[in-house]
Amino acid sequence: MRKPFVIVFLLASASLRASTIQIASDLVNESNNRTSANVFIVPNPAWAVAPAGAGWISYADTGNDAGAFSPPDSAVTPWAVFTQDFFLPGAVNTGSVRVWADDTASVTLDGSPMGPPADLTLGSACAAGSIGCLPNAFADISLNGLSQGEHSLTFSVYQLGGGPFGLLYSGSVDSTDLSVENPSPAPESKTFLLLGGGLLALAFVLRRLKS
Repeated sequence: MRKPFVIVFLLASASLRASTIQIASDLVNESNNRTSANVFIVPNPAWAVAPAGAGWISYADTGNDAGAFSPPDSAVTPWAVFTQDFFLPGAVNTGSVRVWADDTASVTLDGSPMGPPADLTLGSACAAGSIGCLPNAFADISLNGLSQGEHSLTFSVYQLGGGPFGLLYSGSVDSTDLSVENPSPAPESKTFLLLGGGLLALAFVLRRLKS
């Protein structure tokens, strides 16, 4: 009757070091090259609706309620560069982040280009294709295979046709430390303690079953 308890206990012990790291435009661990601190902005009604936990951001009030705001157009130099720093606690990492921008953007991960280049052709509301501001004008940036430790995403956002300006991104990484499932040949003292506690619990349950 009590054997399922043993199985659940062992599975729980093996999954203690798995976690999901959220990566989104939510003003956490973000910065930009113009004012340093990012802010939420009011999106244009034509822009994509922000996923839960994220919002359209900029370096200042450059959204749909910004009145006559109109940065100079340039297909050569990004008007603002935004950075998202994040830490992955585990050695095995899989995930992605979805990106929109007005008017368009290019993305780098730890200094290396990722996903499609900035689409410098102006469409009806923003760039004509990925990456743009409309609901279907996004790019999914792969975050698979990243190493344990600190990482940085950089979004270089271009302005092509005046009007509102902003950035939106949302995603996550499943980060797992396999040291519990696959202990090293020379475990540390904490590993011995964990193993010993599990064996004691198993012995206690088996003794109860026999009685």
